[in-house]
Amino acid sequence: MSSWNDVRLDEVVELQRGHDLPLKARLEGNIPVIGSNGVVGCHNEPKYSGPGVTIGRSGVIGGATFTDGPYWPLNTCLFVKDFMGNDPRWVYYWLKSVDFTAMDSGSAQPSLNRNYIASFPVSLPPAQEQRAIAEVLGALDDKIAANNKIAAISDEFIRTEYQKLLHESFETRIIGDFVEQRRESVNPENVSPTLPYIGLEHIPQRLLWSAEHGMSDEVSSNKSKFMSGDILFGKLRPYFHKVIAATETGICSTDVLVMTPLHDTLTGYILVAVSHDSVIREATASSSGTRMPRTNWKDLSAISIPWPGETKALDFSKTVSALQEHVISSLNENHTLASIRDTLLPQLMSGKIRVRDAEAVVEDVL
Repeated sequence: MSSWNDVRLDEVVELQRGHDLPLKARLEGNIPVIGSNGVVGCHNEPKYSGPGVTIGRSGVIGGATFTDGPYWPLNTCLFVKDFMGNDPRWVYYWLKSVDFTAMDSGSAQPSLNRNYIASFPVSLPPAQEQRAIAEVLGALDDKIAANNKIAAISDEFIRTEYQKLLHESFETRIIGDFVEQRRESVNPENVSPTLPYIGLEHIPQRLLWSAEHGMSDEVSSNKSKFMSGDILFGKLRPYFHKVIAATETGICSTDVLVMTPLHDTLTGYILVAVSHDSVIREATASSSGTRMPRTNWKDLSAISIPWPGETKALDFSKTVSALQEHVISSLNENHTLASIRDTLLPQLMSGKIRVRDAEAVVEDVL
């Protein structure tokens, strides 16, 4: 673009290495602690006020992270100390658009030296256009964040409602009374390459729903089959608390226990019950293995869970199912939004597409 200037990165921002903050030194709070791979925890006090932008410096290179408010950047990342008058969110998107992996200066592990990237060329638009670009891309990210919040709030609501049921339950049953293990081994070469594949990496921690998955052509060894409505329980290191209900048919890692509800109408209840902290604690306590502890179907199926009676359990399951449908729809929308953002990002940063054209695309999906 004729009004854009060709400059060096060190003429756009001043980067600085972050600061140590060991786990034992972190106190309970809501200030995000940012490492090379994004937010890795919280602390009770910030190192800097926001907005903040970081990129991975050690271990993971690149991978920009943006925060509006106060934050603490760890020494595994570089953070923007001075935006030099440029729009912070535009800077974030620009850094996000660059592949820094080729600039690895480490030997034992990947490392990014700020001096190596100081002369990296930047096509710099005027401040007003920076803000316009950031607003277009930010609208997509804001919608993605809103959808993720819907998932988190819905999870919290369901767990709160389940706690109420616990106080109304005077009986107990074992998990094996409600589900059976599905034992179907599948060779990925014998199924459609686009069949969903779910590994432990696709199952979030302590969140009842997920729309993340890979494809069967990404894996080679035998996997386990699951069907829509099955419950997937991460048996490797069960303390990671990875439990979701499948919303479609696919294959999954053998480190995931596949459980089929004996009564479809109680799927919601059993999903929340087996994801309760007490079940996770018992599954963890009975796990075998020191470095890679695993639970198994025999032990998991014998764990007791509260039983509020069929009527209350059915009503609760209906609530869970209705919320899950809404949440999964929102999370699936995120895939579309992220795809559009990732398509527009390099084009907007290079000036190949004008902001008004990008706005028209975004307006169609928001």
